[in-house]
Amino acid sequence: MMFKHFAGITNTSNYSRWTETAIMCYDRGCMCDGCYIQDILSDKCMMKYSVITLVRILGKPNCGKNGFFEGITEPEQRIVDAILNGFETKKEIAEYNNVTPNTIQMTLDELYKLAINNGAIFTKQKYKLPELVEFIKKIAKEKEND
Repeated sequence: MMFKHFAGITNTSNYSRWTETAIMCYDRGCMCDGCYIQDILSDKCMMKYSVITLVRILGKPNCGKNGFFEGITEPEQRIVDAILNGFETKKEIAEYNNVTPNTIQMTLDELYKLAINNGAIFTKQKYKLPELVEFIKKIAKEKEND
């Protein structure tokens, strides 16, 4: 499917998900002044056009299925979605995301840190996934009731 926008003809298959950079640009209102991307580019930034296309194709970005965990990355979001869809083991979460269990470990580690920053307390040092699952479900339920 082709899609015409301000920058010309764009293949919509390039716009399958919100990236962290696109979300940051969206949150800034696509204002380039003070953005770190502007410092890197020698040409005019085209993120605004990508953000407009993403909004048209995918809708506005969200942070987590129920709007929790500010600044969540795409891989973290996929793990949260898997958990909220009833997948609770590392193997189930990996299968839900079509990856191997080892590939999600770094993302799980980042989610543990994010959960701790949001008030989670883990009693186990080595294996915390059941507690993370419980915490994410608890936060989702609280957000649902707000």
